[in-house]
Amino acid sequence: MTTRYLPLALRAYAEAPAAKPMKARPPRPSPYSLVIDCETTTHLEQELRFGFYRVYNGLELEDEGAFSGFLQPHESKTLEDYCAKHGLTYMVLNEWVEKVFYEFGYRLHGQVVGFNLPFDLSRLAQRWAVSRGSMSGGWTFYLADDTAATPPLQIKSLSHHRAVIRFRSRWADRAPRSMRKRELPVRPYRGHFVDVHTFAHCLLGSSFTLSELCKTLGVKHGKLITKGHGKLTPAYLKYAERDPLATWECFLKLREQLRGSGLKVEPSSLYSEAGVAKAILRQMGVKPWRQLQPGFHPELLGIIWSTYYAGRSELHLRREHRPSVYLDFTSQYPAIAALMGLWRYLTATGIEVSE
Repeated sequence: MTTRYLPLALRAYAEAPAAKPMKARPPRPSPYSLVIDCETTTHLEQELRFGFYRVYNGLELEDEGAFSGFLQPHESKTLEDYCAKHGLTYMVLNEWVEKVFYEFGYRLHGQVVGFNLPFDLSRLAQRWAVSRGSMSGGWTFYLADDTAATPPLQIKSLSHHRAVIRFRSRWADRAPRSMRKRELPVRPYRGHFVDVHTFAHCLLGSSFTLSELCKTLGVKHGKLITKGHGKLTPAYLKYAERDPLATWECFLKLREQLRGSGLKVEPSSLYSEAGVAKAILRQMGVKPWRQLQPGFHPELLGIIWSTYYAGRSELHLRREHRPSVYLDFTSQYPAIAALMGLWRYLTATGIEVSE
């Protein structure tokens, strides 16, 4: 008889290296908001053709216009004529990046809003590189040549509907020597980026296209329909011009829901439904247990962790027509927590161990 050895995976506990707490809180966004939407080619590279944008100061529209990317001369003329006819600002990409994107999104600390924002921002890049450090696994996008005045963007995908987006820190943002000696941290400005697709998923628990989200929220100016992408015509440009407005109105509706809940959290800091739950617990004053009882012995934690096994499901009937019942597990974790009475563990001040 032969013996087969199968690997067995157990949960364990390992001490994480202590991180220095950042005393400086990130600045809140200014009243400015920059809403963008890009149109690309339909081939594999999906290069930027043009984009439309809107700049708001609070709720007041301050500027709107278009910027051109890789267009043929006659296409650039069509876009420029369309902007002149409708009173819109027109710029080439490099000029727009410097005068609009970095002006409102970086220097004035405004929030940058878009739908599927990581894709749109990546289309603006002149070149790119693999990110390192805490953003390892992501990409660094260089939008301009002067990286001292215009820091590159870093984007790291976390899932199909959320990503971390931030400005890379500059050497000029490094703490002065006197502050380093006193161990006073300086937080570099990372920007405020709101992907409305992620924002909607956090609050509504579903994934939407822009058209579906406009209908769900009942905005006044929904997404328009076009017969096809490619040829620049006044009708196609009107379709593209509507997207930033539809995105902005969806953002306002979602922000209104967030503020109506009483949560004091910025939309740019939300990445998932779990983030909303954590924000609720923080606002309620519920602290993580490890903060309340940091001296709990790690060996006991290892024992506790190793006794936990996740559930397992199997399918025994394959390719057979059988009557079935659809089960919705949307609120599985809250339901289990309520049924098992786990709230007392969340609000406990500590754990006592007895032999």
